[in-house]
Amino acid sequence: MTTLTFTPDSRLLLTSSLDSSVHVYLVSRLLDPDESMKKPYGTLNDHTLGITDVVVSRTSGAQGGRCWTAGEDGTVKLWSLHAPFNLLTTFALPAGVVPSTLAVEAAERFFYVGTRQGEVFHIPLYKRRGEIGGGGGDDIEAIGGGGQGAAAIKTEGSVIIYKCVPPSYIVHGANGRSPITALSLSLSATHLLVGTQSADIHIHSLPSHQHLRSLSSHAGPITYISTLLRPPDLVSGGGATSSGAATSTKSESWPIMDIKPLERMRMGKPARDVQEVTMMIRPGSTVSVDSLRPPRPKAALAAVAADAGTGDQLAEVMAENKRLRASLEKAVKINDKMWEGIVDLHLLPKNQVNGDQ
Repeated sequence: MTTLTFTPDSRLLLTSSLDSSVHVYLVSRLLDPDESMKKPYGTLNDHTLGITDVVVSRTSGAQGGRCWTAGEDGTVKLWSLHAPFNLLTTFALPAGVVPSTLAVEAAERFFYVGTRQGEVFHIPLYKRRGEIGGGGGDDIEAIGGGGQGAAAIKTEGSVIIYKCVPPSYIVHGANGRSPITALSLSLSATHLLVGTQSADIHIHSLPSHQHLRSLSSHAGPITYISTLLRPPDLVSGGGATSSGAATSTKSESWPIMDIKPLERMRMGKPARDVQEVTMMIRPGSTVSVDSLRPPRPKAALAAVAADAGTGDQLAEVMAENKRLRASLEKAVKINDKMWEGIVDLHLLPKNQVNGDQ
C-alpha cells in the first residue's frame, strides 16, 4: 500500500499499491460487518509499474469527478471517478523521469508533477486551438480525453519550473538533485510549496515561477505539505521588506484575542423569574395537546380502548340495576297489600269484616 485518498465527500476511498493498481472502495461497504461487502467498487488498472501518488479533484465524490495517478512507469493518468472508471488521458514524462508527487489546481486548469530527479513540471490541461494543431484561433480546448486507446500526451515541452540542487555535502538522486517528495498549492493558486528529501521547503510565486524563500526547519525528508488560511485574529499582520524580514505597524496589526476560561455563574431568583419559555403558534393553526405527546404503543392504545369499553358497559349495568330496583319496589308494595287483605279476611270475625266493609 502506497497511498490512501478520500474524496471530499468521504464516500469513496482510493488505495494504491506497488502492483500498479488503484482500487476504489465505497466507505459504506467498508463499514458493513458483512465481509463479502468489502470488495472494491472499481479498479483503475492501466499503469505498468507501482503507483507513487493519487490526487482527487475538489468536486469529486460518489456521483463522479476526476482523479490523477502517477506511476513509476513515467506516466500520469487522468481518470473518471464515475463507474466504470474510464481512463481519460495519459501524460508521458520525458524518458528516465519518474513522478513522485502531484498537485492539482482547484479549478483543474493545470497540475504540477514532482519527480525523483528533483524537477517540477507544470502541465496545463487547456491550450489554445492553434497550439494543439487543430487550426488557428483563440478558442481554448481541453487537452486529451481520448480514452484508453488514445496516444499518450508527451510533456517534453512542459515548463520545468524548479530544479532542486542541494548543498554540495548533500547528494540525493541523479545529478546531485534532491528528489521532490511533496507538493502543495495555496488556496488561491498563487504559491507553490515544494518539499524535498533534503528536508527543505521551497516557496515559488505563480505564475511567474519565481523562487521566494526556503524553509529548513525539519531534520528529515518532507513527506506531506498542506496550506491553510492564516487566522487574522491570532497572528499579527505585516508586510515584507526586500530582505524578507516581516514588518508590522501598530495600525496594520490585529489585536490578539483574549480567550478566557469558562466559569460558573450563579443566577438569582429575579433573573430566573424574568426568563420565560414560550412557543409561537401561527394564526389559524390548531394544535392539540395529543399531537404534542409522543405516540403510544399499540398495547397502550388497546388498553385505553378496553377501558373506554368497560366504562360504557358499567353505565348500562347501573341503569339496568336502577330500573330493576324500581320494579322490585313496586312488586313488594303490591305483595304487601295482597297479604294484608288475605290476613284480614281469614283472621278477623265475619261481622267485623262486614262492618268494616
